[in-house]
Amino acid sequence: MGLTETILASGGIVPGAVQARHGRQVGGGGRRGGIAPEWPRGKEQPQEAAKKPVARRRSVVRLAAVLVAALAAIAPAPGCGPSAKEQLQGYVTGSKPEVERVNTAYADIQSAFSSLSTMTDETWAAAAATLDRAAAAVQLAADNFEQLKPPDAMQSAHAQLIAGLRDLVKAFGVISTALKSGSFGPDAMSDPTLTKLLSDGNAKRETWKEALIAQCRDQGVSIPWTWQ
Repeated sequence: MGLTETILASGGIVPGAVQARHGRQVGGGGRRGGIAPEWPRGKEQPQEAAKKPVARRRSVVRLAAVLVAALAAIAPAPGCGPSAKEQLQGYVTGSKPEVERVNTAYADIQSAFSSLSTMTDETWAAAAATLDRAAAAVQLAADNFEQLKPPDAMQSAHAQLIAGLRDLVKAFGVISTALKSGSFGPDAMSDPTLTKLLSDGNAKRETWKEALIAQCRDQGVSIPWTWQ
């Protein structure tokens, strides 16, 4: 066996032609262990494949951060809701047309009864018609008040106002019926049921009025109507 065949058989050094076929030479040396195997084409090397889950995790974290920031921009920050004064102002603004509706109803009733004859005649029918219109207006005001959201400090008075307005609607109906039947008079007006309805209705309305005046004074909110 020649020198070359002896060296090849011992595995000590691989000639360049053989290196080209079996791998690449690292560091250009012919030392044992200096040959690094090439990774098959189309296959990822282990270290490259290991990097991908890390990259995916970082992408997910970045996406989550973007979503959190977007949601924070949409959601109202704590303490950014309307102030107590703003809530009261909104409530007063919503109450204004209903208070004016009730005021008009009261004014119409006063006008009709100021000209009411002591005897049954056309003024009684006119007064009854006025009461019916007033009852419808007050009923509508009560319904509309129910749609308003009062400030916390006005919750109880608000509920009393609505109940009081409904008491007045019932009272107006009783009086209207008496006028239409010709039975209106001192006895009808002293009926305990009618008296209670009128008393309770006006008292609850007054409770709301006083509570609203006090709240508006404390919060510096003006009341844009005159009281009837």
